[in-house]
Amino acid sequence: MAGKRLAAIDRVERIDPAPDDDPSRLGTWWWLDVTDWDGQTDKRLVCVVAEGSNYVEVESVYRGAWRVHVDNIEAELTPEPNAKAVIAAEIARCHGEAEALMKEADAIARRLGIAEGVRRISGPGDTGTALAAPTGRDAVKKHERALVKAKDETLPEIFKKITATYEEMGKWMAADLLLLQGQLGTAREVVAKIENRIHAIELYAGVTEEVVECCGGDNAGAGERVRLLQRRLYMDEECLLDYRAGGMEFKDIDRFDAWICRPKNRDRILPFPKCVVSMRVRRMEKERASRSMLDAFINFRIAESDKLTFLYIRNGDRVFRLSTSIDFGEKLFPDQATFDPQRPMMAQMFGNSVDKLITVAEYEQLKAEAEERDRLSAEWRRANPEAHSFDDPHREIGIGFHEHRYQPFNPSSVYYDDIADIVAAKIAQYNRVAVIIQGLFDRSPVFRPHNMPKVWRPDDFLRAVELIYDASAVLTAGESPDFEAYRAELNASLTAASVTIGQEMAWMLREAKKENSRRQFSRHYHPVRLYRPNGDPGPGFCRVMDAWRPSRREALFRWKRQAQSSNWERGRRYGDPVPASIVVPATSLFNVSAYKPGDFCRFYADPRTRPDYLQWAPFLLGAEDWHGGKTSKRGTDDED
Repeated sequence: MAGKRLAAIDRVERIDPAPDDDPSRLGTWWWLDVTDWDGQTDKRLVCVVAEGSNYVEVESVYRGAWRVHVDNIEAELTPEPNAKAVIAAEIARCHGEAEALMKEADAIARRLGIAEGVRRISGPGDTGTALAAPTGRDAVKKHERALVKAKDETLPEIFKKITATYEEMGKWMAADLLLLQGQLGTAREVVAKIENRIHAIELYAGVTEEVVECCGGDNAGAGERVRLLQRRLYMDEECLLDYRAGGMEFKDIDRFDAWICRPKNRDRILPFPKCVVSMRVRRMEKERASRSMLDAFINFRIAESDKLTFLYIRNGDRVFRLSTSIDFGEKLFPDQATFDPQRPMMAQMFGNSVDKLITVAEYEQLKAEAEERDRLSAEWRRANPEAHSFDDPHREIGIGFHEHRYQPFNPSSVYYDDIADIVAAKIAQYNRVAVIIQGLFDRSPVFRPHNMPKVWRPDDFLRAVELIYDASAVLTAGESPDFEAYRAELNASLTAASVTIGQEMAWMLREAKKENSRRQFSRHYHPVRLYRPNGDPGPGFCRVMDAWRPSRREALFRWKRQAQSSNWERGRRYGDPVPASIVVPATSLFNVSAYKPGDFCRFYADPRTRPDYLQWAPFLLGAEDWHGGKTSKRGTDDED
């Protein structure tokens, strides 16, 4: 059985060896004509340090690197069969130049009266004051100026040339390292392929995964295909656990497992008898108060846990949760229209690295926009010869497009291998799901019964797996719903008898500002956005206001808090009730009384507002709970 599993992995990713009859140019030396920035052409001795499928990369001892297409090798490169002699001659030349410069500096020093010259300026008992004794005042001044010039100009310039010459000689002496550098790059490529193979085996064998059965029941039939849902979902948005506390987090995963097993929830999230959906705990990071460095560290670890990705698997009535260290991204697999390696593509390069891939059609559109910008700008400059280019109204059209930075994804480009590596990495990224699915088919009971498919075979894949492109099928007509406009519409009918939400948030923001002012001189100061003082219940989450000021469009809320200190002059002890209040503008409130049950669906169901939904959930779902009888008018939760 183990042999069959390894054979399956070999079909998923195969490393093809290079043909034996292809002679390697690695380590050979050639002459290359190089044109400098000033237009001067010079011959450079270069060594082949890397070989691609359609190019060789050469590098000179001065660390300049070039790529030459295999079709142009004979035209651009001339072989040098006796490179060692050339390198030895260059080393000798550099040594001779350095020696000549040293003699020149020595002669200047001796001419100025430095008896030992530059090779030994001072010795035992020599204070460095041996001067030829000039006679006459003018001669002394002239000698002094010559010494100053030698110190500040002549000798430093010569020493600078000597340093550059020795650096050049060092580069020629290290020429043999170029071959070793090429061999090291080849070794790294082999190591990378081995690592990819090990990773594929780990995925297939489930080394980095853990499967938990959330609920039992009957399995779906053997002929039922496994549907892979493309779009990643977020647990806090789907179930809205603890919406009043900013949504669920990783520690609530068991509660989510119980929630998703309810038939109504299961059928919405996992709508097919056999299907897989990718889920993350949260989309946005949850705000957590930190009172110390330890709190900040703990909150960081909790936030990292909230980013974990899970695969929820349904098989009939059974639901499984697969935990893995892999982040599959926003989409479990790519769109058919956005990633098709068979379509002609262009790569935007940043130096020798691939910045991004686009289709040829997108490239032509960007090019046309840039050309149109140039045409319109030329017309504008002719009509406004005195104006500054920054005033050109067309200068922002097609900005960022530079035609010379694009390379075609075909063998005519010397960057073909680099682009192919990016494409292969994308394919490998999406193929991880196929490897995991094949591993689950072969070694796990989560999809049983099934007909032992081999997903690398096209006919088996079509028979056993179906891709559901739900991420690209969420287009919604019309404008996206505007929460603030909806809130303003409800708040237009605010009265003193209205039930509101929002006062508690305004109070916690106010208390956070006070607490930050108090903490700012502390050594372990960590600012907070929301704060709830000890012994202070606040104005309540959902309740009737105590007074309404229509002219100012603001509401007054009163409550009692516990005293946190004793004041014997006022007759107050620790824990005694103390009056508290807050005035909240209408723009921070939400009129629960005017809310109609079910209105939350317009924001929850629209995919364009789903990412922002959790910040509105306390208002919308709080109003839904109040109308459903789950919250009293004084802000306390009633028993279900």
